[in-house]
Amino acid sequence: MTSNESAYQPTKSLWRVTPENPVRYHDRLDYERCAALHNELLELGWTGSGRSLDDLETNTWFEIWGQETEDCRVLLSDDLTAFLERAQIPKTDDEYSLFFYVYGFAPPKRLWDTFHWRFDEPEEYRYLTLLLANLGPSHPDGLAFDQKTNRAVMQMSIHDASITLNGRTPWFPLEVILSAWLNMVDVGKIQAVEETVQVNEKFDPWICCHWNQGMVQETVEAFSALVDSIEARMKDQGMRVTDADQPLLLDASLEAAHIPHGFARSFLSQARRPSFRYIAPGASVPNQDSFAQQPFFSVEYEEQDEDVDEDELVIKPILLFTSTRIVSLASEDEKNHPFSWPYNQLLSFPAGLYLTESERSAGHEFEDSARFVLPFGVGGHGFARTSDGLQIGDHQDGQDACCADRIADLYQPGWNPFIEMHEVRLVKVLDSWKGMVERGDWTVGAEGIQDSIDAFKEADTEENWQKFIVPITW
Repeated sequence: MTSNESAYQPTKSLWRVTPENPVRYHDRLDYERCAALHNELLELGWTGSGRSLDDLETNTWFEIWGQETEDCRVLLSDDLTAFLERAQIPKTDDEYSLFFYVYGFAPPKRLWDTFHWRFDEPEEYRYLTLLLANLGPSHPDGLAFDQKTNRAVMQMSIHDASITLNGRTPWFPLEVILSAWLNMVDVGKIQAVEETVQVNEKFDPWICCHWNQGMVQETVEAFSALVDSIEARMKDQGMRVTDADQPLLLDASLEAAHIPHGFARSFLSQARRPSFRYIAPGASVPNQDSFAQQPFFSVEYEEQDEDVDEDELVIKPILLFTSTRIVSLASEDEKNHPFSWPYNQLLSFPAGLYLTESERSAGHEFEDSARFVLPFGVGGHGFARTSDGLQIGDHQDGQDACCADRIADLYQPGWNPFIEMHEVRLVKVLDSWKGMVERGDWTVGAEGIQDSIDAFKEADTEENWQKFIVPITW
């Protein structure tokens, strides 16, 4: 589903983890804070679906499963027990999910299904599945919790444990994950809606909005901040900066390119056009005339009819900021292709920043997800990293770290500990580029960023790899 409706904006609680309100305890579970965040999420779902808090009756995990929970109490840490005694579960016969990605607490008999057989005493019960996943892989799991470190990570399938337990993938305090979920509600990415709202994938009361005006606005603001930073440095050097009162692309250019109504069109029509050409090394702002030459729009998508309903639309990869350099891949280099079938049939295309493909008929989609495609690989030297801290090219599910050159993994999240996997959001890449400008990592000249696209090779150097990391986020 797509939506540009204004999201319900809750008053942010004092319990949220923010830079100003960081994690309080690093050696234990902050059960009071986690229970408050869990219960806030429950109440937002309840009221967002049109129900009154006066009608919300709840139990706790111990009250619902009774003796079964008492039998396994000895296997739970004191802090986890305290959390489960405070976190509320609604008394309702309806199918009601705590969040879009998780149904709710696992019953006692399912807590250790994924993990106990992997470990011997004394760690047989160290790991458990705290919240069951909603999305439907072949063997669903959920939010895993480590009673020894008091940290958690999302694994949608039981098979994901080979990645989350590789010794390199980071786990996070439970309050960080719950705060991330609440932030998704704040910006309207995940919305609680009334029962009458019908979409392709809904976990009552939650839906995932592929885009909305709030997501567009934060991306427009990030782009404007990046442009302002570049133009300020141009002015400092005595260069003339024209104040062009135009959007990045005019409606005529968007029509000519057949850009559908959605995130891409909204961003390109609302972001202001800068007075320079290069927004990043070797990456230029879109040209009104040439933008229509979208390389992947020529790829046939067999399942798409010409008169398809907008809610069923398949959106092809969209080249936003193009390079003059061309990517050329061999047919056997499928793992290095930035896009999935059928787009990986195209082996020669411009480098640059793309919005990735998405399907509006799917439930978990991000129309603002992006890939920065380079005309060369980075990662083979072992310094370049994804947001999860793993080396670019790491196999993830192997016990030994490894690296490899990849053309489109820079800025990518790696393993997402909060939700189902997706590519980096465009707003985060723009934030990263603004940091490069403000630190003086890139040279500013009359045409904007002067450095060539080869500047991104610095991402795989011992001195500079950290500058190219997007902090882990949802």
